[in-house]
Amino acid sequence: MTVLSSRWVELDQVKARIYEMRCDCCALCVDVCPYEALAIEREETAGKDETGKQKLVVRPAKCKGCGACQAACPKEGISVTGFSYSQLAAQVRAALE
Repeated sequence: MTVLSSRWVELDQVKARIYEMRCDCCALCVDVCPYEALAIEREETAGKDETGKQKLVVRPAKCKGCGACQAACPKEGISVTGFSYSQLAAQVRAALE
């Protein structure tokens, strides 16, 4: 019986994803990230440096997908592949009991 047609299975990387419409750049996620994978930067506008609005950025090379940022965000503005908000809430409730 063959389960896989290939010897290797390629998985997506577990990384943080920002939802810009929800994110208000409060930086709670930046503060809790143990890997310093998140930062608040300014968008460039019309070719001028440091004049745009703030935005949250993920540094993919540093992100380990731990979910601390997602758990800290009150606006659900960031998520990590593989973790739903209900799963994180259940883990927090279990830890508090």
